[in-house]
Amino acid sequence: MPNINKIFGLFDDGKNSTPAQEIYIDFMTTPEGKIGMFVKLINNNIVFNKKIKSFFKKVDGSFDENETKKSSEFTVFNRAWYYIKDIDIDKSSHLYALTKQNVPVLLETLKLIISFFEEREEYEKCAHLHKIYKITNKI
Repeated sequence: MPNINKIFGLFDDGKNSTPAQEIYIDFMTTPEGKIGMFVKLINNNIVFNKKIKSFFKKVDGSFDENETKKSSEFTVFNRAWYYIKDIDIDKSSHLYALTKQNVPVLLETLKLIISFFEEREEYEKCAHLHKIYKITNKI
């Protein structure tokens, strides 16, 4: 049971209580932060590709859409991997973090990155991502 005097001591003049300790949690070290950043990176890349295509159509039209998409995907998908690689479906906190996501968006994002790594024959990454996909699909 919490000590009620310590709770109320947080609000007095500080003469008769212990000072409150500051708690700092780096959100990007949490499973929620990592999954969120993974999804955000990939979905922002899709928006980026659409906007750059639109921009070059307006300017002069000399734009290799496919090469630009490949280049941005290579950079962004590998960076997104940096965040999702630490998700361990055997940990309850990580499973809980998956349930807090927009599941349809997460599933589509996982499909995209699995396809990306399949084309590059990076099957270890695909296996990890597929495990996350399967468990997310059951949510």
